[in-house]
Amino acid sequence: MGILKVIDAVFHYKNFSSKEEKESRITAVDHADLSVNRGEFVGILGHNGSGKSTLARLLAGLLVPDTGYIYINGLDSRDRKNQVSIRSVAGMVFQNPDNQLIGNMVEEDIAFGPENLGIAPEEIRIRVDKALKATGMEDCRYLSPGSLSGGQKQKIAISGILAMEPECIILDEPTAMLDARGRSEVMEAIRRLNREKKITVILITHHPEELEEADRIYLMKEGKVMAAGPPSELWQKGDLLRECGSGLPFIRQLTADLRKNGIPLPEDIGEDELAVFLAGLQKGEDQ
Repeated sequence: MGILKVIDAVFHYKNFSSKEEKESRITAVDHADLSVNRGEFVGILGHNGSGKSTLARLLAGLLVPDTGYIYINGLDSRDRKNQVSIRSVAGMVFQNPDNQLIGNMVEEDIAFGPENLGIAPEEIRIRVDKALKATGMEDCRYLSPGSLSGGQKQKIAISGILAMEPECIILDEPTAMLDARGRSEVMEAIRRLNREKKITVILITHHPEELEEADRIYLMKEGKVMAAGPPSELWQKGDLLRECGSGLPFIRQLTADLRKNGIPLPEDIGEDELAVFLAGLQKGEDQ
């Protein structure tokens, strides 16, 4: 069994209508199946309201399914006795970093999680140093979190989870509130953690370009997993992506449009190669 396993999971939110004076249920996750192996980079892609954020909370053990099963490192998330163990396996980073930053100083904030786990002070200092280094934020350790940019705050939030030393990090749209520079900084930190630290990463997003390097992508719509596979396979399903409120990464869409207009681009051309190709094409036209 992988580090995370979802089997036919269903989760409902309760909704009370004061007008009709009755309670109804909204299905947020609808018979979902999902599997993540150790060390993988897995993406969950979907439009707002697709159920991906609810699924993220289920994967982190913050919610439990109404029916079906979720196993986190082999532990059944429905069993309350497993909650502390699950927290040490899977850590979650939320969309808004301000919801996770509570300290007056960056290093205090990062130390908060390990302190709650009862880690010895000497070990906490080591973990804080390692977490800051992993995200490239060593120079900010004595600053106030409130003085940081959005991208820096999100990297500090990631550092706080890293200091708890989970095997898996689940990130719920961590770039949604960031500008282009902040998004780039955070995505590079996430990829580096996966490549160099071998930390299992689950990235929830509605930006397909953030998942180009994923091992596998799950596409969601209305609580259902509509498709799953490596990016190279999923990008071939343009109609399904659009049906799910998503689309192709910008470069993929651009190359597809250029081919439709008769420009003979090589298969699997990358961003840098495309820039060189187009520059050469423009130069030829100018001559």
